[in-house]
Amino acid sequence: VGRQAPFLVLTFVIIGAVLPLVAFSFTPDTQETCCVTKQYDCIEPPPCACYTSNASLSFHRGGYHTFQREYVDICGESKDPWCLRDASRVEALATCMSAGFEESDEEDQNALDLPDVSVGNSTLELETAYQRACDREEHTLGRFAPRFASAAALITLISNTAFLAIPLARRSPIVTKAQMPLFESIRATFRRSAFLYYASLQFLAALFTNFIVSNLPLYLIYVARMEPQKIGISLATMIVPAIGARLLSLPFYLHYFKQGVHPAPVYAATRAVEGVIVPILLLLLKAKWQPTAVLLMGGIIIGIAESPHDMCHHMLIGWAIDEDGLDNSGIRREGMFYACNGVLQHLNEVVLALLLAIYGAAGLDGRRCPFDQPASAYTVIEYSFLIGGPAVCFGMATLAMAYPIKGERLERLQDALEQQSERRRHIDVLHTVGL
Repeated sequence: VGRQAPFLVLTFVIIGAVLPLVAFSFTPDTQETCCVTKQYDCIEPPPCACYTSNASLSFHRGGYHTFQREYVDICGESKDPWCLRDASRVEALATCMSAGFEESDEEDQNALDLPDVSVGNSTLELETAYQRACDREEHTLGRFAPRFASAAALITLISNTAFLAIPLARRSPIVTKAQMPLFESIRATFRRSAFLYYASLQFLAALFTNFIVSNLPLYLIYVARMEPQKIGISLATMIVPAIGARLLSLPFYLHYFKQGVHPAPVYAATRAVEGVIVPILLLLLKAKWQPTAVLLMGGIIIGIAESPHDMCHHMLIGWAIDEDGLDNSGIRREGMFYACNGVLQHLNEVVLALLLAIYGAAGLDGRRCPFDQPASAYTVIEYSFLIGGPAVCFGMATLAMAYPIKGERLERLQDALEQQSERRRHIDVLHTVGL
């Protein structure tokens, strides 16, 4: 495609390299800084870190010591950061913060420039009071903008180099038919029903995978109430067993595929298993039923279910390309099939962006504490996993079962490919003997 339409390559470079640089250049890099006293610097960003742990209240000497005593009385020695999520404990915190300010000297009080926090203040009012001691600095060019733009440019150039190395079509030595023009080839690709089913599967598969990978921490923090500092180890507890189970399951699936089992039913069954298992595991995490065991068990099950998917994808697209080649006098258009599929597959990023916008519309605010979000935000996040995830899985299972190249149609395709291969071997023999 790049050889026949250089302007497309230029467009890809602009989209992949220039636009990220422009976007990041105008993205403000907001940093929170608190000039608390002349002697002490703010060690935690506002707003909610100031009342989720003892150490974060060290911004004020009197407030810290008073808070430490009250915090132990309220939460116990465990110092659970989620213990302040109800109104009575927030009021107790307001009391100890107010007492801390009263104990401070005049210089510290002026440096903080905070009003006394009275009993009964809401969490939002506590946030507002704390933020009034903070200055916001916005830099026109974020610190990480050049890094992101450079990475985007490098990925784009590498992708286009690989893309240009793939011919638009590969012609069999048996035929002399001319290649299709670019846009005619695109239209012909999207008219293939087998390709449309395959591309739809790939789109939903990429959507499901990216959704789980990118948004699972939101579920763990906002719905399962897991502490943010434990997210990394929790994801590792699930991902490492999943990789091991996926590798160990490959021989089992290879054996059945070699026996002539069609990949579509296997793909549909494994996706249906995911559609049933994933919401169960998420509900168990929400109920805090042995989170480590749930993550470990979930990783193993998902790894086994995901193991054959790559093989299934290549078999399904391979048959679509084979059938297209036979219908076009032996001209195979692998590059066009994979290019069109890539365009559709990457549209899932748009859907994920819309989902994040829905979270925001429901009231999710990353600047607020996880336990201080509106109920609508928790509901939308939870339902997107418990309903949206299984819906995508069962949608993939339905598409896989409807894949058209199977049964007699697949047998005819395989017979035609065998005959074509036999003709090629015959031609190779004639060329070898000089005829």
